[in-house]
Amino acid sequence: MLLVVNPEFTAITDALKTKIVAERFGVKVLGVVMNKVTKADFEMSRSEVEEILEAKVLVDPRRSS
Repeated sequence: MLLVVNPEFTAITDALKTKIVAERFGVKVLGVVMNKVTKADFEMSRSEVEEILEAKVLVDPRRSS
């Protein structure tokens, strides 16, 4: 499963709840896709998202390709 999140605190906490339930059902989280990134000051960083969700961010629009 991929978690698709906005880099905002409330979205990350919702994603964490989803991850916990998925893992209880034996579903493996493959990674995180960050969506709706606007580079606003209130947005969480890639490292903060990875730390909270304990999953690798696979897509972050802030990173140049």
